[in-house]
Amino acid sequence: MSNSTGEKVNNARVLALLALALATPQASAECGQLLGTWQSDHERTMTFNRTYSKLEERQDRFLAAIIGHMTMEFSADELLLRMPDTQVTVGGEIKPFFGFEHNKPYKILHCDSRSVVIESPEPVTGENSVTTYFFVGHDEMWAYIGTNSTRVPDLHFREYFRRTR
Repeated sequence: MSNSTGEKVNNARVLALLALALATPQASAECGQLLGTWQSDHERTMTFNRTYSKLEERQDRFLAAIIGHMTMEFSADELLLRMPDTQVTVGGEIKPFFGFEHNKPYKILHCDSRSVVIESPEPVTGENSVTTYFFVGHDEMWAYIGTNSTRVPDLHFREYFRRTR
């Protein structure tokens, strides 16, 4: 076994990378600003988007009917989404909008004092997606609700949330 300077440098690099990798899971404990229960904020969301988004009247009516109902509960590694049943107007008719309750794991990819970026599986496809939550204050945040999918229109929409506990 040789103890050359090159080997010592390579061993030190390996140890440094290993220490960094072992330290990374602690990020979720250090990024506690996401933890808790968050309620969709109807007034703040619709006011912002009516001012800055390009919504058609029918899209505005639909979103106004569903925004403000959903809650998100973040634990250290799981997200529980709850949306109660409600009603929406479609083509001038009131239709039921069936709610859901979906629990999914998430992983924090980045956090700082103003934002948290998570990766989690999509409910329908199971494909991983990334969401960034931007903090306006300790108990208020927003997420960009957009897509690059050709099957879903991108409304350039923000949804605001307020922490309830």
